[in-house]
Amino acid sequence: MGRLTPDKMGYNMPVIAPLYRPPQGIVHSFRNQEIAMVVYEADEKAVLDILPPGVEPTNSPPQLNAWIARAGLVTGGRDNPVGGYDELQIAIHVTYEGQRYVYIPYFYISPSPGSRSDILGYIRHVRGYPAKTAWITFEKDLGQYIGCVERPKRKRLATLTVQPEVSCAPEDIPMGKEPGLLMKLLPNTIEGEPPSVCELAQFSYNWAPKADLSYQGSGTLTFDSPTDIDPLYKLAPTRILSAWYFVVDADIPQGKVVKNYLEDWKKAPTKARKRSS
Repeated sequence: MGRLTPDKMGYNMPVIAPLYRPPQGIVHSFRNQEIAMVVYEADEKAVLDILPPGVEPTNSPPQLNAWIARAGLVTGGRDNPVGGYDELQIAIHVTYEGQRYVYIPYFYISPSPGSRSDILGYIRHVRGYPAKTAWITFEKDLGQYIGCVERPKRKRLATLTVQPEVSCAPEDIPMGKEPGLLMKLLPNTIEGEPPSVCELAQFSYNWAPKADLSYQGSGTLTFDSPTDIDPLYKLAPTRILSAWYFVVDADIPQGKVVKNYLEDWKKAPTKARKRSS
């Protein structure tokens, strides 16, 4: 008889040789992360279609932040350096139970050559980021920072540009003040059954933009090649509000669950459960 009982299993899959270690204290840290960010408005119907129950836009029209960033050094989990990566993140300013958050429906990463990709499993399965890999470039040209996202290669999903123009105070940057929200979902082994995990998870940004490397300016954001495999285009800007370039050190502590949607499913009548599955 097997002797691998739950108390002897690892923190995550695979259970006898876990991909990452249990978190202790600060578990997701960035150093010298360059961020080019555009703040914009988008179609309200498209935003409502992707928000979980109970979560609603704070603004009307909804306000979103989109950034392309380069992280020089990232750690995930205790003593678990994974090198750097580039990322695209889209966040919607939302309210849940009277508290303001930013909800992240899209998150793409492109690990740098030579870095370990263990961070993908960690941020998706532990934290609940909607992480997918993509080909991301982030560079400076003709006085502008430009980021491009392709998935797969030569299928351009997004292009973001920011031209820094005036220095700003770190506290002026419209990000990092509100906690984040993520939908963490793990599918069921049994076909047709609800997910094994379906949680609305909260996390906090503990970050410090560098005062001498914080700028406001002009920016653009386009979703260049519509596809329903990665339907970012549905959140296309209807109006650009502001643009920012900054460099930040950030630590993101382990989060907490603010809503377990499986509890609602279990309380639903049997017929409703069958329809939902």
